[in-house]
Amino acid sequence: MRTTILTIACLVCLIDTATAESFHIPGSTAIVTAGGYEGVTTDLFDLAQGTVIESWTHGTYYDPYAGVGAMLGGPGYMSGDIGHTLFGDGFTDGTVFQVQFLLSHPVQLWSIKLGLSQDGDLTRRGAAAFSLAAIYSDGVPDQLISHGTLASDNVQAYGDATITIEDTFTSVQAQRFVFTVTQRGPVYGPRVFELDGFAAVPEPSTWAMAAAGFALAAIARLRRVRRG
Repeated sequence: MRTTILTIACLVCLIDTATAESFHIPGSTAIVTAGGYEGVTTDLFDLAQGTVIESWTHGTYYDPYAGVGAMLGGPGYMSGDIGHTLFGDGFTDGTVFQVQFLLSHPVQLWSIKLGLSQDGDLTRRGAAAFSLAAIYSDGVPDQLISHGTLASDNVQAYGDATITIEDTFTSVQAQRFVFTVTQRGPVYGPRVFELDGFAAVPEPSTWAMAAAGFALAAIARLRRVRRG
């Protein structure tokens, strides 16, 4: 089973978040940027691409299905625009919220982009950790990324109320995925602006091989035309 597990120990001890606009999470390929991310509707995960939400735990503060769908390009909590998911209130610190979704067809997933936010007070809507796994035909989750801890004495551990996290991993082909986010602080569930997935970008050598193939095909066709 392909497994890429990326973990974080103590971010604030290693990084001065007061001045950094973006940085790598230590020991990983993830990049964190201060500021919100409201996503796009053309990525692999979006409801507009035929994605179906199969299950979720604990529901959401907003309408359960539409609320969860907000992080997959739905209108959700912010009507009339790409929304955000407010996971259920009334749960304790460390509660894990999970969303399982099925794409319209298998895709070659290579990277994700995630927008998280906190309500401006250290006791409200913080996210302590998140993960994404692919689920294959055997039903066993294959962990693609797993980040924690995102919480510390600073908001989200990054000194900003809203952050965007981008990460890449070994490309996998799958159709079903499960996303989890862990609540930070009492009472209020995490706020997830968007979760987007993107396909693998071909290596330069792949592009070169493709170009060579197109050129050979064009030459062969030209020869056939001349012979004809």
